[in-house]
Amino acid sequence: MGCTSSSSASGGGDIKKNASDARVGREINIFLAVNGSSGGLIAKQLLDMSISKFQMELAPGKTCWVEIFNLKDGEKRDANFRMLAEYASDGDKYDTRVVACGGDGTVKWVISCLQDVGALNVPIGVIPFGTGNDLSRVMGWGAKPPSPLIGTGMSALRDRIRMIYEADQIPLDVWVCTVHLRSDGEGGFFEEVKDKKIVRTHSGKQSVSQPMINYFSLGADGELMFAFEQNRRSSQLGNKLLYLRKGMRQTLSPPNRLDKFIQGAHERSTAGDSAEDQTLDQLDLDERDRMLLFLNIPSYGAGSDPWRRRKDGKDGSKFHPQFVGDEKLEILSMRSTSNAGLALATGSTLGIKRIKQGRSFHIKLKPGSSVFFQVDGEALKANNADMVEVEHGYQVQLLRSAEGKAVAYPDGFIPRTPSAALREDEVVLAAHDAIEAEDAVFVVSDKKEESEQAKEEEVSTAKEATNEEEVSAAKEATKEEVSTEEEAT
Repeated sequence: MGCTSSSSASGGGDIKKNASDARVGREINIFLAVNGSSGGLIAKQLLDMSISKFQMELAPGKTCWVEIFNLKDGEKRDANFRMLAEYASDGDKYDTRVVACGGDGTVKWVISCLQDVGALNVPIGVIPFGTGNDLSRVMGWGAKPPSPLIGTGMSALRDRIRMIYEADQIPLDVWVCTVHLRSDGEGGFFEEVKDKKIVRTHSGKQSVSQPMINYFSLGADGELMFAFEQNRRSSQLGNKLLYLRKGMRQTLSPPNRLDKFIQGAHERSTAGDSAEDQTLDQLDLDERDRMLLFLNIPSYGAGSDPWRRRKDGKDGSKFHPQFVGDEKLEILSMRSTSNAGLALATGSTLGIKRIKQGRSFHIKLKPGSSVFFQVDGEALKANNADMVEVEHGYQVQLLRSAEGKAVAYPDGFIPRTPSAALREDEVVLAAHDAIEAEDAVFVVSDKKEESEQAKEEEVSTAKEATNEEEVSAAKEATKEEVSTEEEAT
């Protein structure tokens, strides 16, 4: 793929409004980084144009240069990111931004290239061409590319570039997820799906670290995605139906409950400057849960907002609204595996429970565990896994349109420093009141939602009962689960 990614960098900052008077006299450059194979080759239309660089008018008396290049062309990709970094290093002379033309994976690709050239301060826009496009959705760029994409005289493309230029700039947290194999006993190994075939990967490595911008999970949906990649379709609709079918199939043949492979799950919190000030707070997991989800943005499974629409754990009153730049992750669990398939296919949030908000997590796995994971929709299987760590890495700058629902952090947020650690929660709690009006409709309707969810579950159960084969299989699964629980006791 080119452009590597590491687990440490710097970035961040307050929300930056597009103040035109602050940009007077600067040359404006907008780079379109295109993944031509994304969106069923629709993105390739940008590369098939007869022109790769042009000048256009943003507003009366204001113009910009637009550079279009292929991310898969290593030579052109490297040259453009070097040029982009050079412009970004001289902010007094140049106003620079880059647009990821592809899915959420393409956004991560662009981030890794910016990191390689030391230009994480460059704001990133999105023209979505992928399947889920969760990040594009929350930043207000939609679930699919504009139609027409280019238009007569490139009118549609020019309109989108103007929107990107006028967008607000907000910080987005990037997290680092590390999976470790057990070093003692039988050797472990990693597996993933390539070209619809299961292959061993990361040969010789005892651990694998990957950046995460949307979400990370272990359990049911990782297994679901692993199976999906072996049968991926060419159309978005076909892929969603495939997710749904495989999710329903898991109802008859459930994956392992979390307690079968998780020995302990904790949040690491720091109250001071030294290692002695670190404490481990155990996560409140139910033994019947089958999936643990770490959520960075308010979108999962192609548009679902599970943190906002959910059933709370025991400490629900302690939860805050979700922000994308507050250096905190939202942790949720899922009990029913069919809910994972429904969430990925339709955005349903039935059966999802909020567990914790925090910035550093450690999960110890039981000896001999083979565990499925997924990072931003990319599935991985770790055989003889030992532990998982999720840590805050750095921040990048995203461009959010007027329709974007992502919020960086509450007004008055204090950037994380050792001395500010104890004050930060007070600031977030105070800010909760400021946005209470926005959330009021969800708070008031909680009981109504739970009632509707119960009704939906009853309807779903009734429908399933009409299928004798499913009822029989469900009974057998229930007997097996009861037998397993009796053996455990």
